[in-house]
Amino acid sequence: MKFVDSNKNRMVQCRLNDEQYNCLKEICKNKNYTMSKLLLKSLDYYINNSQDLKFKEGILMNKITKKQVKQYVRDFVDSKEVNIYNCGFYIYNNELKSFFNIVGHAHDSLYSDATYVVYVTDLIKDYFSNQDLKFTLSDLDSIFYDRINDMIEEFNEDLC
Repeated sequence: MKFVDSNKNRMVQCRLNDEQYNCLKEICKNKNYTMSKLLLKSLDYYINNSQDLKFKEGILMNKITKKQVKQYVRDFVDSKEVNIYNCGFYIYNNELKSFFNIVGHAHDSLYSDATYVVYVTDLIKDYFSNQDLKFTLSDLDSIFYDRINDMIEEFNEDLC
C-alpha cells in the first residue's frame, strides 16, 4: 500500500496485514475518506496532541507546585541537622525524589546514578548558618521551586 502526501508529494509505503487493511478500509468508508487522507489526519492529530498524550500516559512529568515545594523545604529545615553531607532532588522512574544525607550515616545512593539532579545542600547549610545574609524560608521556597521545575522542564524536553 502506498500513500502520497499531496502537500509535499512524498510517498510513504507500509505493509498492513488483512485485519489492519480491512479495519482501515471500513473506517474510510464510514468517514468517506481515502486511506491516505485518514492516515494523514490521524498523524496530524497525534502530532498536535502528542504533548498532552505524553502527560496523560505518564511519560512527561508535571511541574511541582509551590505547596509541594513548601513541604519539602519545611521537611529539610525541620530536621535541624547541621552536619549535612548533601541534599537535593532527583528524578527516578519519572518521579521526583528527595535525598537528605548526614555526615557519618548511610547515604541514599540512587541520586548518584540519576541524570537529573538538583543539589540544595548549599542553601540548607546557609539557612542554618549564623551569617547575616542567610536565606529566609520564603527565599528557599522560591529557589527550590525554580531549580526543581527547571530540572523537570529539562527532563521533559529531552523526552520530546
